[in-house]
Amino acid sequence: MALNRKIAHIDLASHQVEVCHIPYEWRRKFLSGRGLGAYLLFRNLTRGCDPLKPPNCAVISTGILGATGAGFFECAGVATKSPLTRLVTFFPVFGGFAGEMRWAGYDHLIITGKAKHPIFLCIRNGEIELRDGKRLTGKSAPESFAIIRKDLKDDDIRAILIDPPGEDRIGLSGIITDCGWSSGKTGLGSVLNSKNIKGIVCRGGLDLEVKHPSKLLSYYKELFDRFVGSSDWSFKTDPFMPEAPSSFTGEELIAHSQWGMKMPRMEINEMIADSLGLCNFFSSDRTPIHSIGAIFHNLIQMASGLEISESDLIDIAFRCRAIERLLDIRETSVDENLRKTSSSGIMKKDYRNFSEFYRENGWDKRSLVKLRVLKTLEIDELWPLMR
Repeated sequence: MALNRKIAHIDLASHQVEVCHIPYEWRRKFLSGRGLGAYLLFRNLTRGCDPLKPPNCAVISTGILGATGAGFFECAGVATKSPLTRLVTFFPVFGGFAGEMRWAGYDHLIITGKAKHPIFLCIRNGEIELRDGKRLTGKSAPESFAIIRKDLKDDDIRAILIDPPGEDRIGLSGIITDCGWSSGKTGLGSVLNSKNIKGIVCRGGLDLEVKHPSKLLSYYKELFDRFVGSSDWSFKTDPFMPEAPSSFTGEELIAHSQWGMKMPRMEINEMIADSLGLCNFFSSDRTPIHSIGAIFHNLIQMASGLEISESDLIDIAFRCRAIERLLDIRETSVDENLRKTSSSGIMKKDYRNFSEFYRENGWDKRSLVKLRVLKTLEIDELWPLMR
C-alpha cells in the first residue's frame, strides 16, 4: 500500500539505524510529509540546543502521494532548527528525490548526532549505509554528485547535497538537489555539515501499491489539464506582464495576471499540500483551483484508501501548524538581543499581537499553551516536552 513506508532513525555518532513502521494513528493525525515531520522533530529535538551542535535533529520527509504519479508536483521536505533564526524551519525539496526515497522504502529519516568524519548517506531498497564522504569535502554539489554516481556505479540515483557555503556554515546556506534545485535560506546546509553529512542519496525499486491506480492516474491527468491546459495558464510569457518584474529572477511567475494572487495565503491548504508530499504551489492560494479540499480528499482516497473528510483535513492542518508554533515557543520565539536594538518599540507592538493570537487560540501568558488545548488537538503526549 501507499502507506507501508517506514521511519528510519539514524544515529550518526553510533552508526546505528533503527527502523519502525508508521502507526495508523499518526497517519490519521498528521498524514505524512511536513505534518508528521514536525511531530517527529518535536519528539527528537533536544530542548534549547545549539542548531550547529550534535543535539540538533534533522527530519527529511516525503508524503503519501509521493511516487504515485504526481510528477512535477511531488516534493520532499527538511525540518530542523535553523542556525539563522533559531526557530523551526521547513523547506521543500523539489525534483525526483521524494519519489526515489519512497521507492527506497522510507517516508521519514530522523537524523541525530554527528559522524566522526565526513560521510554521505546511501539509501537503497530499505538498506541504509553511512559511506565515506571525505572526497566530497570542498567540492561543489555537481562535483559531489559526479563522484557519488561514479562510486555507486549508478546514473539514476537521486541526491541532496551541500556545497562549500554549507561547509563554511554560512547562515543562508542551503541544500542542492541532483537536478540543481536549491533549498535553504535558513541554513539547512550548515546543519547537515555540522553533522559531517555531505549528501544523502536514494535509489529504490520497491513496489508501492496504490489503492486505485487507474483512477488516480486519470485524476492526475485531469488536474494537469486544469493547471496548464488553458491559454491563460500555459507555460509561456504573459503578453500583458511588464518585463521589469520578470527580470528580477528570470523565472515564470507562479500566478499570471489574468488569474492574479488576490486570495490571501491560506496556511491550511499549504500545510495539507506539504503533508501529502505535494509542491505547495498546488494549494489554492497559488492556483485558480478553488475546490482544493475535495481534490485533496480524492487524491488521498485513490492513493491510499484512507477516508479523510475535508473537515478532517482542516483539523490536521491546524494540529500540524500548532506543533510548529509550540516548538518555536519552546525554543524561544524572540531573540533576546533584538530587545536591545532600535527595533525594541516594534517588538513591544509584536508582543501585543502575539498575546491576541494566543488568547484567540486558547493559549495563556503564563505557560503560553494550555493542556486542554493540546488534548483537544490530540497531541497532549507532547505536554511533558513543553515543560
